[in-house]
Amino acid sequence: MTRHSHWIAPVAAVLLVVLGTRAPPASGDDACGRAGDFPSVTWPLAPEGRASFGAARSGHWLYVLGGHTGRPHTHSRENIASSFLRLNLLDRATWETLPAGPLVQGTALVAHAGRLIRVGGMHPRNATADEDADLVSLASVGAYEPAKRKWSELPPLPCGLSSHDAVVHGDRVFVAGGWTLNGSEDPKWSARSFAMDLASENPAWKEIAAPGFTRRALVLAAHGDSIYVIGGLDEDGAISRRVDVYSVADDAWSRGPDLPGPGFGASAFGTKDGLFAADMKGSVYRLADDGSVWKPWRRLAIPRFFGRLVPVDDGLLAVGGAGWGGHRRLIESVPTQARSPNDVHVSSWTIPTPARAKNRQGMSRFGSNLLLYGGNRSLGQHDFEKDDFLSEAFWLQLGTLRFRPAPAMPVSRQSMVALDRLRVEGGHGGGASQTTLMALGGFGHDGEVARTWRDALIYNVQERTWTRQGNVLPEGRSQFVTIERKDGTWLFGGVNYDPRREKKDRFRYPRGVLRVDTEKGVAVKALELETPGPRRAFGGAAIGDVAYFVGGMGESFSVAEDAWTFDFKTKTFGTIPAPARPRISPQVVAVKSSLYVCAGSSPSKKGGFEPNPTLEVFDPEARTWRVLLDSVPIVPRHLRMFAYRDRLWLYSAHHKKPHMVTLAVIDLP
Repeated sequence: MTRHSHWIAPVAAVLLVVLGTRAPPASGDDACGRAGDFPSVTWPLAPEGRASFGAARSGHWLYVLGGHTGRPHTHSRENIASSFLRLNLLDRATWETLPAGPLVQGTALVAHAGRLIRVGGMHPRNATADEDADLVSLASVGAYEPAKRKWSELPPLPCGLSSHDAVVHGDRVFVAGGWTLNGSEDPKWSARSFAMDLASENPAWKEIAAPGFTRRALVLAAHGDSIYVIGGLDEDGAISRRVDVYSVADDAWSRGPDLPGPGFGASAFGTKDGLFAADMKGSVYRLADDGSVWKPWRRLAIPRFFGRLVPVDDGLLAVGGAGWGGHRRLIESVPTQARSPNDVHVSSWTIPTPARAKNRQGMSRFGSNLLLYGGNRSLGQHDFEKDDFLSEAFWLQLGTLRFRPAPAMPVSRQSMVALDRLRVEGGHGGGASQTTLMALGGFGHDGEVARTWRDALIYNVQERTWTRQGNVLPEGRSQFVTIERKDGTWLFGGVNYDPRREKKDRFRYPRGVLRVDTEKGVAVKALELETPGPRRAFGGAAIGDVAYFVGGMGESFSVAEDAWTFDFKTKTFGTIPAPARPRISPQVVAVKSSLYVCAGSSPSKKGGFEPNPTLEVFDPEARTWRVLLDSVPIVPRHLRMFAYRDRLWLYSAHHKKPHMVTLAVIDLP
């Protein structure tokens, strides 16, 4: 069902703690509405990730039944989720375990008149993956009554079915697609469709008009007077975008508009706001009101296939599924109405981590995974003893919010600046390109003193190895900014600190602009360019051919109150209006055509500095700033911010309680 299942291994002996964080009270106004007055859309993480399962809403409960877990492409009883769970949609926190019924994968679960109806599915007769797969499609149909906490049997399907789907329209449940498995026999693809009246005193399955297709791994959704059968896989193994429409009144089939994206393991649901479908790449589409075409609606924060879209009062939830990195535990809110320009949604989770780092970790993103490395174990600002620096490294999978260990770095270091990705030819296997992540410079102890460094640490993702290359930078450098472009990665500003130099010379501020040639690995070129002035502990990001630099400090710990631009075409620096409050160590991220600034510290009215919790956005065309959120739901000091799939992601390990981190996702207007 999935690839790379080793990414989802849980942290040993650590139980997940999920805290649904509500938005803090808002304060202050801006020209476009009340800044910070935003809803929390935090949903708890699922107790375990699962794919190819049944899900439905009944009353104020979300029900989840069966599904595939564990290793990809393996089918056995140990790889089936044995639990039948429900989530309280009112408190958004309580999971209950219910009587499970048969062990099943690929079942359909629908709700009708207060009952949950389970239809078919695949049952493995082999106990473990070490045995030959012995899979059978079930004809079994059951009804669960929540008040009695009991399953009862309904008339079975005319044949065993799995990899099919079902949907309720009115009082009838409709079934289409799938195939019949029976051990070593060849699968029999279903070319029939069925319906059963659940309100009848004597319910029975009746065959409806032949659909004219054979597909499995598809999804059904009811919308208006019709049943939509979307996507799937055909008998030749090709992923289908095809949509077929069954008219309930006419008992007749017709073709609908093809889904724009790949429909294998898609999910869909019809609501009062329209019919919505999500493809395996995480793109969500809405069917036009006239039914003629699918229109792009939004993208999921985490792509998933073989998940489910389930209705809630304010839209849909994307639940479960699988994808690169493992089975999804993250539950996402999918609004079904158009959002206003000020409609910001925030979700946050506090979870355990095996890491000891409390701040200044290195961070590199590889797809939906974060590589977190090094850092400082202290909550203090200036604890720089040798043992305060760390070499540990861990992967965090964003879809599952689980950590797994990575090889430790060859040195202990903090405040490294990451280059997200390089392509290096060769490797121990010879010939093939290898994906590597690189961290430059930083601050660490050399056995005598803590100082800045000029080397590079390179992590080979495929081979799981670190390589250290010394003296890559012209001099030790930390607290600088990198901008990645096609012609390489550009380096701006920073500080070179060594306490062994004379006091007046301990802090040096390199102004020369450097470029790392990413095609040749770690070749650094000094350019004939200098920044307008010394700058460190600042942030920067590029939109098109222009980079924007905000915040930081100049010489003698002076607070920078201006903001720069750099035009990569003309190779010239310029200025833009600065935010209302200067920041030291801000996080600066570009999403589409806007610049977002968060975190860091700002001068306080009482003197000194205080954490700055606001999230500000800059419009380069209008050259204006505005406060988007008065307070982000995460400690702003040492916060890390990055963009992924058109959202802002926030990460902080700055917790007094050991081995805890907080992650937040900001769904932008």
